[in-house]
Amino acid sequence: MAYLCKIMDHINQYLQNTRNQYDKGVLLENQLHENPLKQFEIWMQEAIATNQPETNAMDLSTVSDSKPSSRIVLLKGVDEKGFVFYTNYDSKKGKDMLSNPYACLNFFWQIQARQIRIEGRVEKVTPEESDEYFKSRPRESQIGAWASTQSRVIKNRAILDESVAQF
Repeated sequence: MAYLCKIMDHINQYLQNTRNQYDKGVLLENQLHENPLKQFEIWMQEAIATNQPETNAMDLSTVSDSKPSSRIVLLKGVDEKGFVFYTNYDSKKGKDMLSNPYACLNFFWQIQARQIRIEGRVEKVTPEESDEYFKSRPRESQIGAWASTQSRVIKNRAILDESVAQF
């Protein structure tokens, strides 16, 4: 227990003394595009151009039973209808969005010291769009999706490995 306390003391000291200086520029309203999707496009292009790691990674937040939940998902498309991402309908996220069809996305691009938050109503893409996306995934990723009972506790890793082997 004393060892754990020393680790926690070290972590807490680090957290209290860590502060990045975000001085990449000033955000001025008159420099933003009047169309939020166009502004997103501009900033996404800049993030891509600077080789921002995981440029399309975003935090997806949902609420179910008055409890918030977040996880990182990948943006797979954007247009005037909105932002496209995929998740298993039977996962916690899928069930959350079924019971409460509102969500929040947050992109954080550390290199640019920028973030964008998007809030709104979620809707399922068409079954054809889902199928097309699933077909585009690497085979190992497809097998993992079939084998995993997402958001459910399993007894041990061997159960997952067996399921993968079956597929």
